[in-house]
Amino acid sequence: METSAENGKRGWSSATNLAKDDFRGSSESSYAATGWTSLMDLSAIDNEEERLEDRRPTKLQIKEVIDNSNESASENDVEFIIQTEVEQLRLQVRELQARCERVEKEKSEILMRRLSTMETISSKASPNEIQKLQKKNEALVQEKNSLLTKIRELEKEVNSKIIRGERDREKDELRSKLKAAENLCENLMDENEDMKKEIRQLEEEIYELQDTFREEARNRVQIRMRLEGARKQWISTYCDGNQKQLEQRNCRNPTLINNISKKMSHQQDKTSNEMLRETKKVEETLQKIKGEFQNRPLKKATEFTTKVQLKKMVEEMEKEIGSSYGITSLLLKFYEDIKY
Repeated sequence: METSAENGKRGWSSATNLAKDDFRGSSESSYAATGWTSLMDLSAIDNEEERLEDRRPTKLQIKEVIDNSNESASENDVEFIIQTEVEQLRLQVRELQARCERVEKEKSEILMRRLSTMETISSKASPNEIQKLQKKNEALVQEKNSLLTKIRELEKEVNSKIIRGERDREKDELRSKLKAAENLCENLMDENEDMKKEIRQLEEEIYELQDTFREEARNRVQIRMRLEGARKQWISTYCDGNQKQLEQRNCRNPTLINNISKKMSHQQDKTSNEMLRETKKVEETLQKIKGEFQNRPLKKATEFTTKVQLKKMVEEMEKEIGSSYGITSLLLKFYEDIKY
C-alpha cells in the first residue's frame, strides 16, 4: 500500500510537471509570437491579447480537490483526475498553438497588404510630391538668394554709413583747417599790406633824405668854393695892400699871416676830409638800408621791432645830417669872421 501511494504521488507530481512544462512552452511561444508581431501591428496584438484572456479556461485547483477529498479516496481516482486535467491542458495548448499560427498568418497577410498599399500610394503620389517638393525647393532657394542679397545690401549700407561718417569727420576737420588757414592768410595779407605801406613810407623818407643829402652836398661844394675864393681874395687884398689894417689887427709880422693862412688851409682840408667822410658814411648807410629792404628775409616781423629799427636808422641819419649842418655853420661863421 505504501508503495502504491508513493507511486501515485510520483505520477501525480510528474503529471503536474508535464502540464507546467507544456504551459510554459505555450506561453513562451505565444509571447515570442506577440513579440515578433508587436513590431508589425500593435493594435492587432492588443485585440488578440484581449481575446485570449477571454478564452482562457479557469485554472485547475488540484490541491483544493485533493484537500477536500476524504482520506478514504482511492489513488485511482486521483490519477484519473490528474490524467483528465493533463489532457485538458494539452488540448488547450494545441488550441493556443493553432490560434497563434492563425494570428501570425493573419498578421503576415495584413502586413503584406499594407506594404502593397503603401507602395501603390507612394508610386502614385511620388511624381506630384516630387514636383511640389521641387517647387518648394526652388522657392526656398529664391528666398535664400533674396535674403542673401538683402543682407549684402544692408552690410554695404552699414559700411557706407560708417565710411560716410568718417568722410564727414574728415571733411569737417579739413574745413576747419581750411578756415584756420584762410584766417591766417588773411592776417598775413593784412600784415603784408601794412608792411608794404611802411616800406613805401620808409622808401619815400629815404628818398627825401637822399635828396636833402644831395642838396647839402651841393651846398657844401658851393661853400667850399666860396671859402677857397674868399681865402684867395683875403690873401691877395688884406696881406699885400692893407698893411695898416693888419697892423691895427696886430698883423705887422708877415710870418703871422702865413701861419694863419696855413692854419686856415689845414682847417679847410680837415673840414673837406670830414665832409667827404660824412658823405661816404651817409651814402653807405643809404645803400645798406636799400640792401636790407631789398634782400631782407621773408619772415614775419613784429610791428614793434620794425618801427624801432626804422626809428634808429632815421635818428642816425638825422645825427649825421646834423653834424654836417654843424660843420657848415662853423665854416660860415669862420668865413664871416675872416671877412670882417
